[in-house]
Amino acid sequence: MAGESAAARSRLQANGAVKPLLHRLLAAQDHPDPHTLSIACTAAWALSNLLQDQSQAIKEVFAVAGWAEGLIHLLATSSSLELLVETAWVLCHATHSKRDANRLVHLGLIPPAMQQIRACTVQACSGEEGMLAVLGLLTPLLRTVANVAAMGGHDTCSQLLSPPACDCIIAMAEVCLAGEDAGLKAEAARLCASIAAMPCRKGEAGGHKGQQALQPLLPALLTVFVNAELHAQREAAYAFANLLAAKEPEDIGAVGIAQMLVQEEALAALQMGLRDGAPIQGVASHILQCITVSDNAM
Repeated sequence: MAGESAAARSRLQANGAVKPLLHRLLAAQDHPDPHTLSIACTAAWALSNLLQDQSQAIKEVFAVAGWAEGLIHLLATSSSLELLVETAWVLCHATHSKRDANRLVHLGLIPPAMQQIRACTVQACSGEEGMLAVLGLLTPLLRTVANVAAMGGHDTCSQLLSPPACDCIIAMAEVCLAGEDAGLKAEAARLCASIAAMPCRKGEAGGHKGQQALQPLLPALLTVFVNAELHAQREAAYAFANLLAAKEPEDIGAVGIAQMLVQEEALAALQMGLRDGAPIQGVASHILQCITVSDNAM
């Protein structure tokens, strides 16, 4: 019912469905019996549907003592793929708020998220069957980390842009950007865009920390921008726009990225994006402006 419509979600929320569902989900902590686990999986599925567009429902979740610690514990310890998937979707909705994204990071969200992403990377690299097995989990995991990167503060920046989390993100994003699944390409490119826009921009050796972290992914991002379907292309365009938005025009990383984007195929994609009514018209225009600034700095 919660997945049917906004009206159904509002009716369920108004009749008190949120807190009982959350309690059923949290009951699955610490090796539940099969019956409790089955109920928890269904409760998490219903809860993630309820939270899609219900700010009031999310507030009810936040009002339950121990909700954040419980969800992080489930992500870290559950051996049920189904429960991990639905828990990751609940976390995805919970990280749309800057305050709560930072709270979840403070309570330890990033290490178990990286643990699960690392496990998915290993399985995805084992072949097509391995990728299919983790597809359902990767989407909410990547989206959750992208939300945290977009909403997080200094603590988030220091964790995501440093080993081991940074290495884990780069490895998974590389697999997704080079893979066949259009949805995962878009999610990985969105994660790159969020990292590129993080507030802690200055690297220890100068330049943009996001540029430094994402440097190994630039060729794959460029391929997505030139050749991928629209949704993934748009996210890759935002990633490049954010990477080019360095504070000083003489920034070396920005100049190198600008040089990549004036290659024939990339420039053709930008020019196509400038057409009236094109979905990426605004971001394509911004990228070309940044390229002009970088050209003047060379």
